[in-house]
Amino acid sequence: MFDERDGDDPAATVARSVTGSRDLARLSDEELVEVVREAQAAGDVERARRALEVLLGGYFPHLKKRAQLRLAGDLACHAEDVAQETLSDATSSLLAGKIDASRPGSFRAWLHRVLDRRIDDFFRQHYRRQEAQLQDTPLDAFEATLSGEDGRFADRMHERETLFAELRALNEHHRAVVVAVELRGDAPASVAARIPGMTVDNVYQICSRFRRQLQQSLRGRTEGE
Repeated sequence: MFDERDGDDPAATVARSVTGSRDLARLSDEELVEVVREAQAAGDVERARRALEVLLGGYFPHLKKRAQLRLAGDLACHAEDVAQETLSDATSSLLAGKIDASRPGSFRAWLHRVLDRRIDDFFRQHYRRQEAQLQDTPLDAFEATLSGEDGRFADRMHERETLFAELRALNEHHRAVVVAVELRGDAPASVAARIPGMTVDNVYQICSRFRRQLQQSLRGRTEGE
């Protein structure tokens, strides 16, 4: 039906019909984005809020699962926080009108990019924390022992034996990572680049597990003496 408020623009009439009469739950993602935009422009805060809830509410489990696939191992527990932060970022962008969702499927693809940026931010912060932690590692104390330069080789023979035993227990790639990062002091990023299929996060996880295992072995050996 023609609406005199739209002048001669039938597209505006169709848009008003979509946003005003159809149940929000039956709209596509792209249509809901348009509802949010129009409601914001009209100052209808409540309708914009309802449309956002319908649009984003069902995405949380999907975003969490997608984040868990990238935040593997010890980091998977952070997937829920990353998913929540993604939804917060998406809400801010939607309310500010900073998204073009004119094509079918474009909103979902955009939301995945928002999630990917959040995950990248998480890794950057995680790496900075890990980098600081690596400066305080028990393996630093073994460097002089391994080279025989500390003058106390015999006194620390058990530490040397324990270290070598743990290194031998690793597979080839993991051993190369530990030796390069923990003993030679190579940068984790450069080590990951040299080993096919290895990521920087893998490097940190391998080193972290090795340090924990070494500490447990040394503690057990000390208690048994």
